[in-house]
Formats: sequence, C-alpha cells, structure tokens
Amino acid sequence: MVAILKILYKFKYLLLGLIAVLVGVIVYMFTKKDDQSEVVTAGENPNFPTSTLTTPRIKLLVTQLFDAMDGFGTDEAMIFSALEGLNPNDYKKLYDAWGNKPYDVITGGEAPFEFISQGGDLTHWLAFELSVTDINKIKHLFQ
Repeated sequence: MVAILKILYKFKYLLLGLIAVLVGVIVYMFTKKDDQSEVVTAGENPNFPTSTLTTPRIKLLVTQLFDAMDGFGTDEAMIFSALEGLNPNDYKKLYDAWGNKPYDVITGGEAPFEFISQGGDLTHWLAFELSVTDINKIKHLFQ
C-alpha cells in the first residue's frame, strides 16, 4: 500500500492534469449546443421590399459588423453604419451570411472554445454588444 502511494505521489501533477482534462471534457459535453437550433429557415417577408443586397456587399457588411464587435469594446457607430438603410429582408440575408460564430461572453467577440460561448448568430451578437437603447434603434430589422 505504501509503495502505491509513493508512486501516486511521484506522478501527482500528471494525475491532476488528467483529472483537469477529464473535467473539461465533461463540461464541454454538457454545455455543447446543437447548431441546428439556431438556423433560420424562413424566406423573405412579403410585407417588406425585396432585398437588393449583392453577395459582395453582404460580405463587406459581415466583415464590418464582425470588426465592430470582435474583441474588447464595441464600435456602435460602425454597427449603425453597416445596418443603415436595411430592411428586414436585407437583414435576413445578412443574418444567413453571418452564420454561427460562437460568442465569447468573457472578452466579447469570437470564442476560441465553444464551451465558453453563447449564441452565435448575428442577432445574438448584437444583443450582447449593444445596449437596450441601441437595440431599440435597430429592432425594426428583426421582423
């Protein structure tokens, strides 16, 4: 029995590391989100003008929005500039192009690890980054 305890003591850091990895895997498995639950499948809303956004314009807007929200701090002016003049059908195209980028609630921006992320679609990112007052300025897009 003493020999086993001496061996375990000798490898205590390795054992602690293995336990930490095991706990991390368990936490990840229980907090992993199903990406399919956040997919929007609705088509354009006939109550609003048809979207005229081109693919290059959509890519530019996605890049602008990502740059405005990624990392510490938020560039609200850039967000409003990117969303200015859009209607709900334009936003739907932008939302689809954004896809699912896991949001890091600790630093703001794209999460390096899925288990520390929240949301992932464009609407979630905007909700995390903007104040209620700012959201009210753009809520017409979410119809």
